[in-house]
Amino acid sequence: MKPYHSMPILLRSILMTPANAQKCHDGTKTQTRRIIKPQPILVNDLTWTWPCDGIKSKASWGKNLTCKTISLIPAEHCPFGIVGEHLWIREKIITQDDVMVYAADRSVVQQDGVVWPSLGECRTIPSIHMPRWACRTLLEITAVRVQRVQDISDEDCYAEGVVVKPDAAIAARIAEDTPARMEFWALWTSIHGPESWVE
Repeated sequence: MKPYHSMPILLRSILMTPANAQKCHDGTKTQTRRIIKPQPILVNDLTWTWPCDGIKSKASWGKNLTCKTISLIPAEHCPFGIVGEHLWIREKIITQDDVMVYAADRSVVQQDGVVWPSLGECRTIPSIHMPRWACRTLLEITAVRVQRVQDISDEDCYAEGVVVKPDAAIAARIAEDTPARMEFWALWTSIHGPESWVE
């Protein structure tokens, strides 16, 4: 995933927390992970199945299949697109001093160079309702793969925008994991809940 600077033909949106949207905007986050819906199921020790009958959802990978390794699930079924396609980031917007600003860094929202005034009683626009014209970050998809979130490497943690804090090293020693993975675990579970990291 990399920032894209000209207007592509096909665009899909992707929701981001303010912090993650800012990291993408700054270029310090070059990967993002999304939960596959529905989740593949381990049938036995050797086979994964992915039952998708009757599921019609924009976020669903939606195709029945069986494979020996979870990483063999075909990436072309990703609902966010394939390599070479583009995403625009939806992020939270808030009111500050009678103008609308991005929640992440308080920079002013503009449309064609004109500052966007506040919307009266509306103090916040959640990322899900952010209009396309207010997007400030476009991304190009450079790779799509399927991976158990628990299998993330240190390198991928840093590509996710993780910054290791001093106390993470201590926690990592206690948990017998790396500081980068501990920080990513904290970020992931804060967004998706502790049950999303169950081994």
